[in-house]
Amino acid sequence: MPKLSKSFINQIKDLSYPDKTFTDDEIKKLAIRIQGNKKSWILTYRMNGKQEKMTLGSIFERTPEDVRAEAIELLDMINKGINPKDHRNQARNILNISELCDLYMTEGVTHKKESTLKIDKGRITHHIKPLIGNIRLSELNTGDIERMMIKIMNGDIKSAQEQCKKRGRSRVTGGKEAANRTVQLLSAILNFARHRELIDKNPAKFVKRPKTPAKETFLDPQDIKYLGTILKHPLYCDKKEAINAIKLLLLTGCRKNEILSLRWDFIDFDNQCFRFPDTKTGKQNRVFGIAALRLLKEIKSKNKSPWVFPATKGEGHYVGLPKIFTKICSSKLMNDCADSVTTFSQPNIKLHSLRHTFASISNLLGYNDFTIAGMLGHHIKTTTARYSHNVDSALILAANHVSEYINNLLEGYDNELTSK
Repeated sequence: MPKLSKSFINQIKDLSYPDKTFTDDEIKKLAIRIQGNKKSWILTYRMNGKQEKMTLGSIFERTPEDVRAEAIELLDMINKGINPKDHRNQARNILNISELCDLYMTEGVTHKKESTLKIDKGRITHHIKPLIGNIRLSELNTGDIERMMIKIMNGDIKSAQEQCKKRGRSRVTGGKEAANRTVQLLSAILNFARHRELIDKNPAKFVKRPKTPAKETFLDPQDIKYLGTILKHPLYCDKKEAINAIKLLLLTGCRKNEILSLRWDFIDFDNQCFRFPDTKTGKQNRVFGIAALRLLKEIKSKNKSPWVFPATKGEGHYVGLPKIFTKICSSKLMNDCADSVTTFSQPNIKLHSLRHTFASISNLLGYNDFTIAGMLGHHIKTTTARYSHNVDSALILAANHVSEYINNLLEGYDNELTSK
């Protein structure tokens, strides 16, 4: 019997069986049960001569340490003649949605990043709790959730009032996207409750959420040439950190925080890759192209900080890029014609649009979705991806091609569109 540790969970998380159980070697009554893609912690015990099984949650939501601690408490209750299922049934009748949200944020989010938790907390505080927080979990139905969703869409909510913050004030409003995301989060919370056997079914599953338009804005080749023109403008000559960060984002397709928090010891110059200790999808090696390599070497020759982009004040990394990029994107530089101006082809260009731009240019150059996903560091659930720890030379060649194409556009050259 294996010890049901974090490393063991990493080995089985992508496996699928019709019905298979792994029992812990220390707490014999604790096990992981796999039923298709569903993988749950279960406690098996006998009460009044009858065998009982109790689900303690998904392996993706709870850590082994947390589950072991609860299992020990439950086994103590069983030894005293208390059936934990009866105790749970009493709890489900008095638990309301606010209390369930608190339980979820304490025990159901171990798989989430800190940035995601901050967003979840905001949606719970400003939308879910004010509107349906007092409803008992056992009484919540699809209609309650639909009414909550409609109020958020219309902005007719308590959370639309101004919220106090440490620095200034923020106004939380509604809309279709806010409603969509809030129902999506509530569904995850109710799935957590279902795994804990607090409810039999998820009432949010049947809610028809509003469709929101895709926001994948990106720069086309002419836009990239225009951006290159702006970055060379005397107006921004003293913004070298910002200019280089924008270029590196565009040349690599990395996420904003991956570049702004980049350290020199994360960069493998010989193998042409970033060795990120943590990303949105965990620890990762990410290739970068030859144009990005040249830029990094140029920056390093003038940089003594452990950060590629050090802060202008203090010892941390640079954080002021979003404000400068917004200013750059609102620029309207005069062309040769005195009465004409140039702007980007799409409105609402954001820093994340540079990542979409890298993907768009890669597609334009003929690379398939799998190759683009590899260059962007998307999580790919394949056997090859799970066991591949080396840098893929084919991805480096692709990254070279894409980065050179983008760099030429930034320099103002008209590229001939040559596919891989």
